[in-house]
Amino acid sequence: MIRKNIILISLVFIFLFCSSAFASWTVSPYSIGFGDIPVGSSKTVTLVIRNTGTTDINIQNIYSSIPEVTVNPTSGSLRSGESLIVTVTFTPAARGNYYGELVVVSNDSSQPSVTIPLAGISSYASGIDVSPNSINFGTVSVGQSATHYVRVANNGTSDLNVSVSVTSGTPFTVSKNSFTLKPGQYETLTVTFAPTEKGSFSSALTIISDDKNTPKVTVNLFGETSPEFPLSYYPRALNFGTMPLNETHEKILKVFNTSSKLVKVDISIQNLNGNAFSFPSSYLTSLTLSPGETRRIPVKFSPTEKVYYTALISLVTDTGVAKISVTGDGGYYIGNLEPAIPPPSSNDGNGGKGGGGCSISGTPKDISLAGNTVLMILPVVAIAMRKLYRKFRK
Repeated sequence: MIRKNIILISLVFIFLFCSSAFASWTVSPYSIGFGDIPVGSSKTVTLVIRNTGTTDINIQNIYSSIPEVTVNPTSGSLRSGESLIVTVTFTPAARGNYYGELVVVSNDSSQPSVTIPLAGISSYASGIDVSPNSINFGTVSVGQSATHYVRVANNGTSDLNVSVSVTSGTPFTVSKNSFTLKPGQYETLTVTFAPTEKGSFSSALTIISDDKNTPKVTVNLFGETSPEFPLSYYPRALNFGTMPLNETHEKILKVFNTSSKLVKVDISIQNLNGNAFSFPSSYLTSLTLSPGETRRIPVKFSPTEKVYYTALISLVTDTGVAKISVTGDGGYYIGNLEPAIPPPSSNDGNGGKGGGGCSISGTPKDISLAGNTVLMILPVVAIAMRKLYRKFRK
């Protein structure tokens, strides 16, 4: 009699403890990280709910704990082996970190709900618009000045933080160095060319913002004085763009003698931050150009850091000086902001996304252990029951 009771108790125990083995469903992925999304934009990912059991399951509700995340559809019915595809959309309304949960509710008593952690961030704006992209002031006498205007607009949906600078050592200035633009606003910058010596000049008006898509905009500036400077050069400004670190890159500056006389010119380069720009060590920096002669001046760029480098090349003659803007990015440029999203936690306090009993659903590879768990537990239960039977028998 005792033996029969022990066997009966064992069967009841196995049934209650492993009931989830007979009706289970899984969710994939087990967590959702949206990454860094600009305010007003959206990102959609796919959630798959699969019925891995032998009976029909009703998904009664799917909802998010934060309003910035929406789902479609919010319910559905699944026969054995069927899957439900759910789109999950993240639309941040303001900058910041977003954390929440996506809850899936079913009529399965062994696994009534599954919770999926959500993580997203919105750390940057977008929508900067700058015009024009270059300004030629023409000829301006020494001691006089000329002004032009640059319009910076925010066509995005969140505030835009902007900083502005002009290559130092050049006769160009700008009216504002920093400002914040709300959506739809714009700022008009006054750019002034006021030469204090004879020559030809170029500069870079650099506009940096927290627009991740366009973190830096460069407006090229040009101007000269009268009488006419005896040299011309091409390009008017040297921009290396973004180059890999710890490598040397080269561009050619062409200098032309446009006068009818011999022109002596001294060439120098002034690094305004770092020492990334240089001439080859063997290159002569004092030249004499015959009328109509062209010289090719090699300029080297060797970035060692992920920063924005600037420099000035000076061409000094007896009748004036030319100052040429040189710029380049090391590695890449992201403005003043490097968004980073912390990895979403995979610990929901339940060892995965499964329900109670023996079922473990929604692990990283979406493996359901409901059926196999019975085989794992049976030997343990059998040994315990055998020891208990022997004790009663004595």
